[in-house]
Amino acid sequence: MIGRRSEGLSVTVHRSLVERILLAGIPRNVCFILWTTITSMAFGLRQLWVIPFGIGIHFVLRLATEKDPFFFEVFLQDMKNPDRFDV
Repeated sequence: MIGRRSEGLSVTVHRSLVERILLAGIPRNVCFILWTTITSMAFGLRQLWVIPFGIGIHFVLRLATEKDPFFFEVFLQDMKNPDRFDV
C-alpha cells in the first residue's frame, strides 16, 4: 500500500493553502502592525524621522522571514508559554 498510487484518486491543493500570505515580504499581520505604528508616529505626531527606521525594521523582518517563514508564529507561541524560563 505504501508507495502505491491509486489510479483516478488525486486531490488538487490550491497554492494559497500551502503558502504563507506575505505583504512586501513579511507576514501580513506583522506588516499591518509595523506600518500602522510607523504611519501614526510619522503623520500623527509629525515625526518624519521614523519613516527610515520603519524601512530598516521592515528590511530586517523581511530577512528573518526569508530565512524562516514561520519565525513570527514560533516567536509568538513561545512568548505565550509561561514556562519558558523554568529549570
